[in-house]
Amino acid sequence: MELKCVPQIYDWGKKGEASFVARLLAANNKDFKIDPNIPYAELWMGTHPNGESIIKETGEPLIDYLKKNPAKMGIAQNMLGGDLPFLFKVLSIQKALSIQAHPDKELAKKLNEVYPDRYKDKNHKPELAIALTDFECLVGFRPLNEIIRFLDIVPELSRLFSRDVLDKFSGEGQTTAAGLFNALMNTSEQKIRANLIELVERLEGSVRKVREDCLYHLINKLNTEFPHDVGCFAIYFLNYLKLKPGEAVFLPAGLPHAYLSGDIVECMACSDNVVRAGLTPKLRDVRTLCNMLDYTSFPPSTLICKSKKTDGISTIYKTPVKDFGVSMIDIPPFQTYLFPRQHSCSIIIVIDGKGDSMSFKVEPGNVVFFDTEADIEVINPNNESIKIFQAYCKLD
Repeated sequence: MELKCVPQIYDWGKKGEASFVARLLAANNKDFKIDPNIPYAELWMGTHPNGESIIKETGEPLIDYLKKNPAKMGIAQNMLGGDLPFLFKVLSIQKALSIQAHPDKELAKKLNEVYPDRYKDKNHKPELAIALTDFECLVGFRPLNEIIRFLDIVPELSRLFSRDVLDKFSGEGQTTAAGLFNALMNTSEQKIRANLIELVERLEGSVRKVREDCLYHLINKLNTEFPHDVGCFAIYFLNYLKLKPGEAVFLPAGLPHAYLSGDIVECMACSDNVVRAGLTPKLRDVRTLCNMLDYTSFPPSTLICKSKKTDGISTIYKTPVKDFGVSMIDIPPFQTYLFPRQHSCSIIIVIDGKGDSMSFKVEPGNVVFFDTEADIEVINPNNESIKIFQAYCKLD
């Protein structure tokens, strides 16, 4: 069943035809006109109430169809009370998203009970982000030796902390940057502002090596988008990743992250719980974020999500949750491909290329829901590849 899906308009999205989301919407809907002034940030595919997908042929919400036909969901029907356990998205990012993390199920339940207006559901929100274009993000805490080096070469950073805080961080047996990061996030706005102004001015007049060592391109981007924001200094605490198309990063509960730029396919457990503390005009919950974070230091290479190419065409991204799995299908020219059967219902989106199928129109932007155990065959009669992403639930 082909779906009509909801675009989300957020300030950080790419505007007009620069947005991957907008181009997908226009490619699949002749009546859709791209507005050059609108930031088309996200395309939602699923049953989340903030952006429900509709069955094109009948106009029925997908959630209503699933409630009437639970057997069509396969193993997914028992995971989230009859709702689709995952939310599938495409994101087009121009400006940085907030410094954020997502709660596990236990914390999500507590937050929903205490702050129901702020945290509207009780589910966790592990995420998988797969690059469609070059993608930049901050993910997880840097190795401690890197943070120590930045404290040495960026005096505007070290001046934010008291001698006592710095001594505790550099003391024997210190294994995380928890105390230092907590102190940063609770530093006065006046102190952050003054030191950011000094830092940017100093780096603007510095030689190339100093600018590169101090990550001037990042500090300048973030300070331009969010002037004098404490989150600008987070670049010295969090790993800076640059992913190429097809590369991915998995974000479990409690892992701090911020998307900076690029276009991605994203899949997550069906939740909208976000705890923010920087680079955002939205509500900040610094105390909750600092208490829930995983302060483990990760070498950047360990954060890249492992994947496996099963048949030369389908790439499966390995995630440690049952809520969702994602495959990238890249069908070469003049080949026919039969998708592996899934034990749950699934949603696919055509990203690039055109082809033929008995099941659906194979063209960019088309989003299709398939029942469990569906047979999906795609023929590529052209001399260009077809790229499709498929989201589903997993047995293990």
